[in-house]
Amino acid sequence: MKGKRAKTAGRTMQTLTMAAVITVFVLSYTASAIIHPLDEESMEAFFREKATENYGRLVAEAIDSIKNINGLILDNPTLYQQDAERIINYFISMLQPLYITIILVIGIYLMFFSGSPSGRAKAKSSLVLSIFAIGLITASPHILMLFFSISKSLTLLVLSLAPVDTEKPFTDAAEYLMQKGTYIMTHRGIDYSMGDETGGIPILFATYSLFEGILILLKLRFYMVTVLAMILPFTITLYAFLPTRGIGRLLTEQTILWTLTQVAMAIVLITVAIGVQLTDSITSFTVTEYLKFIMEIAGLIMLIITPLFFVKTFRGFI
Repeated sequence: MKGKRAKTAGRTMQTLTMAAVITVFVLSYTASAIIHPLDEESMEAFFREKATENYGRLVAEAIDSIKNINGLILDNPTLYQQDAERIINYFISMLQPLYITIILVIGIYLMFFSGSPSGRAKAKSSLVLSIFAIGLITASPHILMLFFSISKSLTLLVLSLAPVDTEKPFTDAAEYLMQKGTYIMTHRGIDYSMGDETGGIPILFATYSLFEGILILLKLRFYMVTVLAMILPFTITLYAFLPTRGIGRLLTEQTILWTLTQVAMAIVLITVAIGVQLTDSITSFTVTEYLKFIMEIAGLIMLIITPLFFVKTFRGFI
């Protein structure tokens, strides 16, 4: 009897042990099934918030730069800086011996060789052109700085006509986009974030890209003007001689147009600013925040394409 009881007790203990193991396994699986999705959602929410913060910081930096958009448009290279002056003087020193040689050769031809009247007339014309060109390349930095001053003065005159803050429509558009993108990315439910990076990241990225587009175009204009200013002595030389006149004409046009682009951008800037401000006054219906945002974004895109559109439109005017 005692042996049977011991066997029964042993079986009962085994059964209880197996039941305990199965219970622990089921509970651990159930807990994992409950906790892991919450942990995964929490991690996704964390990354969404960090992405939003990073984009917010980048857009805030772009907005700070846009607040000085008038200064960015007015910015022109200074050819009297040491590095710029050294490069231009180096190019001039390379070209001056070439002109002196051409002048000497033409002078010797006119003095000691007889040619046809048309040949001597061409030689005299080339001599006058060479003398004029060597004087022009020597004074080219001063001439270009005078042209920069004229362009800047015209731009200042245009900007002075704006009765409102010219940067306000663009900063308003950025803040609107940031609010929408941040709401989509970090929208919170009862227990955890319900944000959606699929809808939020494109908005935040578009906001950053639009403002970076403006800054890149402004920097592109500055660098284009700088490079064209540096090679102006070569531009004058290419324009002076008939075989290379086509290239010289193209470079001269580009120098003039990229410099005057700042005037075109100033016109677009004040047009957008004044247009957005006057919308409420000249319309017979209430202008919603969304409609005003569309106008501001359209103005932003116009400002981005203005330099390229201006240069392409007036190409070939010489």
